[in-house]
Amino acid sequence: MNIKEIGNVFHCDCGFSWHRGKNGNHNCADGLREKVRQLAAENMALKNAITDHSHSVHFCEVCGKDDPCSTDDVCYALKNIPATDRIVAEAEARGVEKAIAHLEKKFSNIGVQIMNLQWLADSLREGADK
Repeated sequence: MNIKEIGNVFHCDCGFSWHRGKNGNHNCADGLREKVRQLAAENMALKNAITDHSHSVHFCEVCGKDDPCSTDDVCYALKNIPATDRIVAEAEARGVEKAIAHLEKKFSNIGVQIMNLQWLADSLREGADK
């Protein structure tokens, strides 16, 4: 994140600010800017692919269609969105972990099931990069 000083007040572009001589330590979430940049680039590529898709006529090796306005460009664009895939996988894994917490409060003697659900959450996170 970028920090600018304006009249003895420091302003971080995450929204945090502090006066000169005061504690200015804060966490802007490491890598947040890069994650946002990746998502923006992927989303722009998806938007462009949809526009290109509406003007295309050719055979798509991914979906097997060959007609006007085929889904070829969209299919290829959707195959390569790793930042989005990682964020979705993390959200799904958090959902599984919330389910684990809920089940642990409601039931007893479900250790094996909880272990299987935790394996699922871990697998979702690991599989996001593959």
